[in-house]
Amino acid sequence: MKKLLLYFLFLFSASAAFAQDTKKIKQLETTLSTAPNDSVKVYALTELSSEYADADPKKALALAKKGALIAEKNKFGLLRAECYYYIGSGLLQTGKNDSALYFFQLEKDIREEKKDTLGLAFCLRKTGDCLSQQGQHVKAVKAYIDAIRLWDSKKDFWHSANVYVDLGNIYYYQKKIDKALQYYTSAYETYLKGNDKVSSNIIQMNTAIIYLEQNQLEKSKQLFDKVSEKIMVDYRQPEVGHGYFINMAMLHTKMGDYPYAQLLLNKAAKYYSDSANSIIKLNHSSGAAEFYVRSGNYRSGLEWSKKLVAHAKEIGSLEYEKAGLNFMAKSNAGLKNYEAAYAGFLAYDSIKDSLLSTENRKQVAEMESEFQTAKKELENKSLKAEAKVKDAEIQKAEDEKKRQNILIIAFACVLLLTVAFLYFVYRNLQQNKQKNRIITEQKLEVDRAYAQLNEKNKEVLASIHYAKRIQLALMSSEKNIARKLNSVRKNKP
Repeated sequence: MKKLLLYFLFLFSASAAFAQDTKKIKQLETTLSTAPNDSVKVYALTELSSEYADADPKKALALAKKGALIAEKNKFGLLRAECYYYIGSGLLQTGKNDSALYFFQLEKDIREEKKDTLGLAFCLRKTGDCLSQQGQHVKAVKAYIDAIRLWDSKKDFWHSANVYVDLGNIYYYQKKIDKALQYYTSAYETYLKGNDKVSSNIIQMNTAIIYLEQNQLEKSKQLFDKVSEKIMVDYRQPEVGHGYFINMAMLHTKMGDYPYAQLLLNKAAKYYSDSANSIIKLNHSSGAAEFYVRSGNYRSGLEWSKKLVAHAKEIGSLEYEKAGLNFMAKSNAGLKNYEAAYAGFLAYDSIKDSLLSTENRKQVAEMESEFQTAKKELENKSLKAEAKVKDAEIQKAEDEKKRQNILIIAFACVLLLTVAFLYFVYRNLQQNKQKNRIITEQKLEVDRAYAQLNEKNKEVLASIHYAKRIQLALMSSEKNIARKLNSVRKNKP
């Protein structure tokens, strides 16, 4: 039942196309026509581009480009990034992946510069989608993981879980089932963190379908039993409710519980009868054909096999047509229409060979793409290595030049300090000499003054001694006179 699974992987990981909000479109068109400035115009254009993204990708792309021209003219930052996002998305929808990657890179540069975490996360997811479509799975996985880290940092569990689904899809298409289941489990756990019961139920059903495809029926049943039938039935897209019943019917068909499988098939049939959806018609006719062939009701099996082939041809699905021819051949064999059965098996083998050839070409193309990618990466690594060597050499030369400049500056500083020191010493010596000369002159003057003072001292002392002699001489005469007077007095009668 791989065909059914592929649809649900797409349904769950892609944005579903819902009816346009005509009221919102009219409001945005009014805003655009009456916009007071260019920033409001750009905002209205990006919002309109978002509204037309699913229904009319070309119109959405034209609106985003118009907004980008205004944003670039005004050098807007995040508004310009928003325009690039919708341009890239439009190009991605129209299959122009290389051009889409160019605009996503422009957007990424702006988001990183402005540190717009959530905007960057959306950009990385779209980049991952683009790389995945190009078969560059390694780069796609890196972009997805980087987006998850950003959303986890903001505790945005719903978007993180969606990207886990994208990662699971990549590994599923590469037939790395264990790795795919690992990421689907991470998606389920992350949805639960965000308390998103609807999404967690859908991814659980998706995982159950994988186990059904791998014929791990018990594991598949355990998961299906945990899925809420009410949530599946009430979901806005009828494909989910139908998928739940038709896959449950296939599970119980494989387990041999045909009565319960018939009951589930009848519930699924309500979606088939009421819907013109080609996916539901394909999946239902495929499931019904398998049920009736396995349960031995070959007439009903043949009827549903023919419907399956007719529906497959309407949309050009060789895989569904192959399945229909296989069930038709088995039904004819069961009805003993061996000639028709043989013709059916031949047609089945022809389409099978064609699909194998197509698959082989696809695998070769993917291998070639991966080889070219690896080759480019090696070339880029080689160029980066050479650039690193050159940068290292340039850096070394610059470092050497800086070192030499430092040495020259250091030498000049030492020389300048030495000259300054010598000048200081010389100046001190000159000052000391000048001071010594002045001191010597002053000493000589002092000595001369001292000599003169000594001379004057001597003259004074000499005068004093002379006066003293005179005084002594006078004093001796006075004594003699006094004696004589005394003698005269004594001798007087």
